[in-house]
Amino acid sequence: VDRLEGAMARRVAGLGEARRALGLTVAQVQAAIPAGAVMVEVVRYQHYLGTNKWEFHYGAAVLASAGEPKWVSLGAAADIDKNIKLYQQSVRRTADESALAASLHALYQQLWIPLEPLLPPGTKTVILSPDSQLNFISFATLLAADNQFLGQKYSLRYVASGRDLLRETKP
Repeated sequence: VDRLEGAMARRVAGLGEARRALGLTVAQVQAAIPAGAVMVEVVRYQHYLGTNKWEFHYGAAVLASAGEPKWVSLGAAADIDKNIKLYQQSVRRTADESALAASLHALYQQLWIPLEPLLPPGTKTVILSPDSQLNFISFATLLAADNQFLGQKYSLRYVASGRDLLRETKP
């Protein structure tokens, strides 16, 4: 088996990088999170409802530079995806501003209100890794009840995954 794995590894470019990425620990990712920042990985998953019943949901794992990871369910994906679709339609065409504002407020309620209590005090930067349809919205434009954009309260960065924080950057 070792000989075959070695032969395969020589034929597949980047296999060593993939192995290293899969071998990362929470502590390694935490060490790469800057002071005053938090990593938020949002995922779409199948939520078990009972005997042979499943429903897609969104949830978020929140990881600070210290402490245990925290999890929060954001709710049914169908409800969130519906507001994402309204957001996209409003942005892509000339729509009335009230429809766009309504979708931004709704997404703030669905995506940010459940997350914010999990952020450590003093958080200034949120590193986001969105999943599925959430890749097609700008979290910075989400509107709070006081009509302030989320981007006015936090500095937002995007990564494909928390593993990206550990990538070696070349000048």
